[in-house]
Amino acid sequence: MRSNRNRPMLSGNSTGEKLREYLGLLRLEQKSKHWLSCVNTWLNDFVANVDVSDVVQVTEYLKNLQDKMHPVYYKKRFYQIRRFLRESLELNYLDRVRLPRVNAPQVKIVTNEDISKAIEYFSNDKHFLRYRAFILVMSTSGMRTKEAMQLTLNDIDLANNRIFIRCDKTHTQKIGQERTVFITDKAKIALERYIKKNKNRRVFNESAFSRAFRNAPIRIKDMRKYFSQEWTRKNGNFSVKEILMGHSQNGSVDAMHYLALSEEDLKQIYDKVMN
Repeated sequence: MRSNRNRPMLSGNSTGEKLREYLGLLRLEQKSKHWLSCVNTWLNDFVANVDVSDVVQVTEYLKNLQDKMHPVYYKKRFYQIRRFLRESLELNYLDRVRLPRVNAPQVKIVTNEDISKAIEYFSNDKHFLRYRAFILVMSTSGMRTKEAMQLTLNDIDLANNRIFIRCDKTHTQKIGQERTVFITDKAKIALERYIKKNKNRRVFNESAFSRAFRNAPIRIKDMRKYFSQEWTRKNGNFSVKEILMGHSQNGSVDAMHYLALSEEDLKQIYDKVMN
């Protein structure tokens, strides 16, 4: 192990410049925009609050994070800080820290009954058509919440049960790739009825849904989880599910093979599984 003794103290400007260089190189690894944004936030907060050459300061900073974060998330953040120190600043004092093994949080199982209860929860609401359409679209398409909230009427092809997820200056995505998702016939009918009543160009309103689902039987993100689990319960192809949900295909030879499928091919596979 290389020693950090007699290493000159790094100035704030020097550390900041090293961080900018490091983040620039990190972008070459083809990680998702969401992940790069997280790492950028974590490391900028780190260098803004500590003198990276002061082990005591760094220890106190990490201890404070550890006390207020779930172990799984703390572990991710710790590893990114350690990597930056090691690779960009040649400071290896965190290499001797070994974090205990942490079990991942237990995955919540979302069932058909949960979806039915969520729809029933809004049955007496004056915006019932909106919430029913949203629940059915989300649970049968696998869209992310942010993607759904950015939808406009131009993104929806009801005639073919398709929704186009765009990626441009006003439409952000986790992996920065456009794709088409599909919905079931039941979801299509619900969405069609809602759109006839909806006068806004934006299909769903994020703030309104955040309030509405505050005490609902399921959370908004549970519906994407339901799609993933239901697809598996129905023995759908895993790689096709990854494509439909917009997961990164980097490093997966099988998934890259399935990327050669046309939109029509994906639609046929989707219909066999979900309809």
